[in-house]
Amino acid sequence: MTETPEVWTGETTLQARCSRKDLTDGVQTAARAVSGHHPLPMLKNLMVTSEGMESLRVLGSDVDLSISLSIPASISSPGALSVPAKLFAELLGSLNDESIQLRNDRSHSTHVIAGHGSYRLVGLPPEDYPPLPELGDAVEVSIPQGALRSMIRQTAFAASGDETRPILTGVLMDVTADTVTLVATDTHRLAVRRMPVEQATGAAKAIIPARAMNELLRVLTDGPEPVQIYVSASQALFRLPSGLGVQTRLIEGQYPNYRRVVPQESGRQVMLCTQPLLAAAKRAAIIARTNADRMVLTTGEGVVTIVAEAQDEGKTQEDVEATCQGESLQIAFNAKFIAEALGVIDAEGIYLDLTDSLKPAVLRPVQPDAGPNDTHLCVLMPMQLT
Repeated sequence: MTETPEVWTGETTLQARCSRKDLTDGVQTAARAVSGHHPLPMLKNLMVTSEGMESLRVLGSDVDLSISLSIPASISSPGALSVPAKLFAELLGSLNDESIQLRNDRSHSTHVIAGHGSYRLVGLPPEDYPPLPELGDAVEVSIPQGALRSMIRQTAFAASGDETRPILTGVLMDVTADTVTLVATDTHRLAVRRMPVEQATGAAKAIIPARAMNELLRVLTDGPEPVQIYVSASQALFRLPSGLGVQTRLIEGQYPNYRRVVPQESGRQVMLCTQPLLAAAKRAAIIARTNADRMVLTTGEGVVTIVAEAQDEGKTQEDVEATCQGESLQIAFNAKFIAEALGVIDAEGIYLDLTDSLKPAVLRPVQPDAGPNDTHLCVLMPMQLT
C-alpha cells in the first residue's frame, strides 16, 4: 500500500478526509451560487469550514444568492479554507478515488490528496470571506419539501426574463396564517399556486428571484419532510431537512395585484385530457415558431380544433376530444405558453375557462378533492387571431 504523498509545507489550519463523491456533489451544488464574473475575487471562491469533528460545511455565494450544505468528514484539525469554486469542482469531477484528503497551509493554498496524486490550488484568506446577511426578524413557515417542489415547478416558469422589469423576474411568496401562495407573471401569462400550511408565525409578502427558486427546485425532493422557510424584510432562507440552506436577497418593490388579472366569471368552459392537449400544443409549436408561436383553438361539439400555420413552414390541424359548455368560440394563444402551463399540471384533466376571443382565459387542473385553499391556475392572455 503506497503512502499518501506529503507535498505541502508549513502549518495547516484544516485537515480533513471525506468521500470524493460526497465532496464533489456538495461542491457542485454550492458552486451554483458562485458567479465567475463577480468583481470581488473572494466571491469566486467556495468557503469550506469544519463543523465539529465529523462534517464539513461548504458555502457558495454571490451575495444575492447563497447555498450551503454539510457533508460527512473525519476532521483531524478544525479550520477553514477558501478555494476557487470552478477549479475545485472541475478537479474533483476528474478524480476517481473513493477518498479525498484536504489540507490548507499558511499561504492559503488548498492541498487535495487523492490516491497517488496531490494537487495544490491557490486560495484566499478564509477570514476575508463575506458573512451571510442576517435575517433579523423573520416570519417562519413550514412546507413539506415535495409540496414546495410542486409549487415552484408550477409557477416559476411564468416569471419574466426581462431585467428591465426586475419585479417580474421574481416569484411572489404570499404567506398568511394558514396558506402560502406563489405567483409569477411575465404579463403574457400568470401562474398561481396556493397551498394550505400549518400555522405560520406571521404574514409576509416577498418577491424571491426566479433564479433562487430554480436552484431550490434542483435540490428539493418529493419527500414529506418539512422545509423551514424564514422570510424577513430583505432576505429569505429555505432550510431543507438535509441541512442544506438556500438564502437569497429579495427583490424590492411592489408586486402587481395579481388577483385583478384572474377572471372571476366565464361564459364558456372546456374540459380536456391534459396529455393529448399538451402533445397537440407541442406539435403546433413546431409549425408556428415563425409565426409568433400562434395557435388557434376553436371549440365545437365534443372537440377542440387546433390550427397552427406559418407561410414558410406549413400548417397543422388537429382535433382533441373535449367536453364543451357554452357557445362555440375561436381564440388564439401562444403554443409554447400553453405547453409550458400544461407541462406542470399533475392532474389527468384540465378546465379551460373562456369568455371571448380578446379576454384572458384560465387554465386549471381538474381537482375534485381540492379544498378552497388548494388551488392551481394559469391565466393566459390571448393573441390576435390574424
